[in-house]
Amino acid sequence: MPKGKVTVPSTLSGHAAEIYRSAFSGAFEGTCDGEDSCAAKVAWSAVKEKFIKGEGDKWVAKSFDEIEGIEINGVPLPGSLHQSPFTAALTWIEAFQERYESTNDIAEASGAAWAALKERYAQDFESGTWVERDDVEAEQVSDEADEEVDALETETVETEPIHITRSARTQNQGRGDIVIDGLSLDEEVALFKSDYVNSQAACPEGMDPMAWADLPAMRRTVGGVIRQKWITRAYVKAVENYKEDGLTFYDNPSGSGEMIGIGTVRISEKSEPFTATGVLTRNSELSGFDPAHWLFRALGRGTLRSTTTAIRVPVNEVRFRGPILR
Repeated sequence: MPKGKVTVPSTLSGHAAEIYRSAFSGAFEGTCDGEDSCAAKVAWSAVKEKFIKGEGDKWVAKSFDEIEGIEINGVPLPGSLHQSPFTAALTWIEAFQERYESTNDIAEASGAAWAALKERYAQDFESGTWVERDDVEAEQVSDEADEEVDALETETVETEPIHITRSARTQNQGRGDIVIDGLSLDEEVALFKSDYVNSQAACPEGMDPMAWADLPAMRRTVGGVIRQKWITRAYVKAVENYKEDGLTFYDNPSGSGEMIGIGTVRISEKSEPFTATGVLTRNSELSGFDPAHWLFRALGRGTLRSTTTAIRVPVNEVRFRGPILR
């Protein structure tokens, strides 16, 4: 291979490959004084500043908030993009700035930014973050309904009528959001499989209206609320099962509804504490509706009570995210 020729590693693609290529060329011609091996090290360092190694040696982008020094120049970045891959945030920022410079209209710039984002990214149902479309499954819960509720169906579902109760408060506002609280399992299943699945749900009882408003739109639908109820019940039951196996639990200080498990293991004649969190494998046959779907896996020795940012799981795994809906 000729000296100075950039060969991007096969594990890098897209923005990561661009960073590697640019950093290699700059270092080769500059500080590395024509040394390929030196330029390659510089290039890898540049990649690792903004990407982490994920499943199958694939490098995935860090979240926007994990990277320092990204200039947004006053652009009103939506909250869901702060925990999304920084590449998604940059897509939104660049599109917003370009349109705003020509129109000086925030609403029009925001519309252009959302359109640009949705061309390449889709919102993950569980986390609300934005991921590249190749990495996310269909988001509409109606597309998943027939497969995900098989284990929950009962003989009465086919004939039981669907009773719709609408929120009096939102009816006064001209909407009439559908109330999900107090339904039996049969009623939940029937509603989940009905044409109402994508209708707006009413804020569940006991939930902070502000926290409800902050949820992604798809999680505030009838299907989104029912799905969260089923996941919550399975997750809580899984926690109870792991308690019987000897783990103790405390609430994640972030307020996400997640439970962090603490256990002990015998190592070299002494007991060592370890921290565990429940994970669900992404893009699998696991719906999260069964307690057995939630694996509380050890993350490492010691406890992580002092911080939640240290808790990381592979990109193909999803941690529980509230709200807790019974």
